[in-house]
Amino acid sequence: MCQVTIYMKDNNDEAILSEVVSLERTDQGWLAQRLFEEPMIIQGQIQRIDFLKHTIVLTKEMP
Repeated sequence: MCQVTIYMKDNNDEAILSEVVSLERTDQGWLAQRLFEEPMIIQGQIQRIDFLKHTIVLTKEMP
């Protein structure tokens, strides 16, 4: 199964969520869904998506 890990660039590339199966943009931020768990809202802008490494890197949004 293709799952991704989401990293936050501004936190020393710290992994903030793993095994994400879907990511959707909402008015509140990014809605990240893992299997059999409640969705989680993540704030930030997508900087990079690497399909080979199954990673998404976010940066904090500017005010």
